[in-house]
Amino acid sequence: MKTLKIKLNKATKLKKFLEQDIREDNDLVNKWNQIIKGNTREVDIKQIEELKNVKSEFLINLHLVITVANLKKGKDEEYSNAYYIKKLSELQQQKKFMMMLRTANGKQLSDDKKTTIEYDSLITSSEVTNQIKYLNKEIDNLQNKLTAFNESSTVSITYDPLLKELIESVGIEV
Repeated sequence: MKTLKIKLNKATKLKKFLEQDIREDNDLVNKWNQIIKGNTREVDIKQIEELKNVKSEFLINLHLVITVANLKKGKDEEYSNAYYIKKLSELQQQKKFMMMLRTANGKQLSDDKKTTIEYDSLITSSEVTNQIKYLNKEIDNLQNKLTAFNESSTVSITYDPLLKELIESVGIEV
């Protein structure tokens, strides 16, 4: 086993890559597991499964070191990085909700154009527009804060030398 020291932003990139790579391994095994008797498998399923297990164990440990790193506070920050990650997610959900909020006000024709319906919206269209502008600003600020934290934080993780090529394929020098 060897130790890898990388910035948190590279660790999260590697984590996403590994998740996708494992999904692709599963697809390969699924595709080639069942073949017509007498035909030849074009992949070595046992080898794929063995390497996938190594990747999976590394992924679990990578997830843990990322989680631990995100429990720390950035310089001069009130909360941990994990708080800001969740806050960003909540703001994005709030923005999505606001973008779908129905805000019709006053008299309007029905869909069948036969009757008039009068609507009364508590939250107006202009209030929604202002809220979305505010949310966009807050989302941008949080994304910048998270990026700065991820670029300044370093994590260490041990890895199996079998993964050297895979790690390097995402631009991480081993």
